[in-house]
Amino acid sequence: MKDSDASAGASFDVHGLVGIDVDSGTPGGSELHHVLAPFRGGSRAPLRLRFSGVLTPIPEQSHANGHRFTEGSLYLPAHHVQIVANRHGYVIQGRGELLSALIPLLDSLCIRANVAMIHAAAVEYRGSGVLLPASGAVEPGILARLAAQPGVQFMGDDWAFLDADGMLLGCAKPMPSAPSGGTRHPAAFFSLLPQPAAPEWLARSAARLAASAQPVLERYPGAFARRWAPERRTVAPERLFGPGRISSAALTRLAIFLERFDGRDARLESRSAEWMTSRVVGNFHAGLPAVSRRLIEALGATGIVPLEDHFGQKAAVARRALSGVPCFLLRVPASWPAERTSQYIAELVSSKLEDLARAPKTRLCSMAIYLDPPLWPAHETHFSHLISDTSLEELHAFAAAAGIPERAFDGDHYDVPERRYTSLVAAGAVPVEARILVRKLIASGLRIPARERNKSLKIPLLNRWNTVMPGHDALFLDLLDRWSESHRKYHGCTHLLAVLEALDLLTAPAGPPRTVLLAAWFHDAVYRGVAGQDEEESARLAEVRLSEAGLPADDIDEVARLVLLTSDHRPAPGDDDGALLCDADLSVLGGEPEPYSRYVAAVRKDYAHIGDADFAAGRAAVVRHLLELDPLFNTERGRELWLEAARRNLTDELQASGH
Repeated sequence: MKDSDASAGASFDVHGLVGIDVDSGTPGGSELHHVLAPFRGGSRAPLRLRFSGVLTPIPEQSHANGHRFTEGSLYLPAHHVQIVANRHGYVIQGRGELLSALIPLLDSLCIRANVAMIHAAAVEYRGSGVLLPASGAVEPGILARLAAQPGVQFMGDDWAFLDADGMLLGCAKPMPSAPSGGTRHPAAFFSLLPQPAAPEWLARSAARLAASAQPVLERYPGAFARRWAPERRTVAPERLFGPGRISSAALTRLAIFLERFDGRDARLESRSAEWMTSRVVGNFHAGLPAVSRRLIEALGATGIVPLEDHFGQKAAVARRALSGVPCFLLRVPASWPAERTSQYIAELVSSKLEDLARAPKTRLCSMAIYLDPPLWPAHETHFSHLISDTSLEELHAFAAAAGIPERAFDGDHYDVPERRYTSLVAAGAVPVEARILVRKLIASGLRIPARERNKSLKIPLLNRWNTVMPGHDALFLDLLDRWSESHRKYHGCTHLLAVLEALDLLTAPAGPPRTVLLAAWFHDAVYRGVAGQDEEESARLAEVRLSEAGLPADDIDEVARLVLLTSDHRPAPGDDDGALLCDADLSVLGGEPEPYSRYVAAVRKDYAHIGDADFAAGRAAVVRHLLELDPLFNTERGRELWLEAARRNLTDELQASGH
């Protein structure tokens, strides 16, 4: 990507965990775009990183060890970088090398989401995730050989993410042709690389100069080295392995730590999850550039990111994720040439994965229902979770035969009271520990994230309500009951929270006006599936209930006006508050294909009272209306976050419908 391509700014979504925004004109923006390429697109994640070239002066900073700080900010004068903490995450500002702050701060936010960022290569083999951390970096020849094996998909060559439930999340960023001290990929790799910007003889000299000047160059964008040194050139994994050979997530089934040592023969030694956790956490920190390590130390020294909490929480996440995962240390003789090492490791990993792949086949052929212990308190008893590792149809059939009511189903499992535990086991449910049940549900692909369940959103919604209307608990409970009505599939609490979070994204760091937030709370408070009428009744409800709450008449009128706007999403030019609400309400259109498909399916369920033919025609009319809206998103920020994906999703839906 050229620097000019990055000047317009961009947004990125790291597995729905952290949203990253790079403002236009950010120094090193092209490098950030390059590293974050696999995550490009708008994000609804509540945790945020924002990069900006504008340095905001912060008064009365303390001075210590070459940096300046307050309780919520850190400025590194030597690097011209400032970190400002807020409730959503961090803003990274300045004219220096901002890329050096990306990994440590992204890691800090991931830990908040119960995910550990790790320094390791990663592959998926027939549904099994494999971690390959190493002291230094895994030689690219190993990955090239592994990727050539049938059933292997590439996940990352350098970084990956490990969530507390054992899910391995990929980071398929562009790959270097030869990491420091590593072996280059086969000749086919180099046929895909861009040509150097200088003759080969000059490129070698520039590379040596870059190496000798590393203490200075590490403060500035790494594009210099990649542009002038051929061994720093990169290629997108999709071009090297093919788009069908890239995986973004898999359940972790194997972890092998790689080391070189002074010995004659390779040694494979079994290790505990505790040992692997210690090595993975330490290896991540050791693998960071020196300037990034100094940043972590400064954040810890100033108390912005307490290091004891940071490393302790990260270790806890990794330890839980690796529980029950086979872990090994593989020591390879330092005297072995790279080619022999690559071949040996590739064959060993393939053999281990073949062993693992054989086990699930037998289990999958005999579909199973699983039940965890009754540990979850509610309604003066304790509840278990009942799941299938294969299909919801199988789960529903088992539940019906066992006399479990439909109302006990919660998206991907049934909640069953303690008194039913023994009888369900006798009926064929397999008792397992809670963590094993979660792993099986994740591996099945049936799991619904907690934030997408209406039942689990009461507390986060209450917290948000108390920032807008503190002391009005009765009104909150009334609205919550309305949003939680059983006939709502899309227009429920999940949609409400998504609109509120979208407003945060559109207005950060200032936050949305109070009237806009209240309009979001009321905009679908009445929902019967009658377009236009629902918005009118919701607006009248807002007028009545907010008047009872004592809001000023002007504010009540504004809330009602905004609610009515959501019937056609056509705010007038200059109606900034209307533009905010309409963009937030339509933000779901700019999601990734899979969440968008779930949205369309949920809307169909909301209109279950309408026949298929009539719904298809009506939905096609709505989609055409949305495609004809110009602008579809009325705020500049909304267009940056969602426009491209929204037009793609709507066009694909319309074409698939045949209307």
